[in-house]
Amino acid sequence: ILAKVWTRRRSRRCLGIAVQDTAFFFLTGHGVDGAMSARILEVSRQFFALSDRDKELCSVNEYHRGYTRFGEERLDPGNQVCGDTKEGFYCGSEPSDEDRGSFRLLGPNNWPDEHLVPDFRRIFEEYQEVMCDLGRKVNKYLAIALNQEEDCFDQAVEKPMGYVRLLRYSGQQGRIPITGILRTS
Repeated sequence: ILAKVWTRRRSRRCLGIAVQDTAFFFLTGHGVDGAMSARILEVSRQFFALSDRDKELCSVNEYHRGYTRFGEERLDPGNQVCGDTKEGFYCGSEPSDEDRGSFRLLGPNNWPDEHLVPDFRRIFEEYQEVMCDLGRKVNKYLAIALNQEEDCFDQAVEKPMGYVRLLRYSGQQGRIPITGILRTS
């Protein structure tokens, strides 16, 4: 689908304007299977429905991969009294043995027990691969939109460090609003 849209000169021009003027765009027609998105949402629901004890069995490790409980993170400590009103699960591409530990965030994921959420790891690894492939395509389109050779970003993303963050926010009670995550605008 992207290839069809990309052939239009106007699309290239619009993408160039978006990244140069606002540094933001919303990607539609990307071709990612809706069934895959549904599977991701379903295993996410299953994971967050686990008991705190079961989720904490895969707590975030030294590579910042795994589960973080409600309030554990405080992304805006200058303005937040309490921790963020979210819990999360963070995972990334599994590094090769030679790359493991070469960068602070490059290490093994801390997956939940397969018996607790069947297929969780498999589904997320498939999703991650599809998203990295999509990212490579978008990089080519960005390069062209910026009047560069389409392969100009290839070396920079030869070993992509894709990262998936599942976030579940709590409802808020009371009169004082609590920040869920760092405000950016």
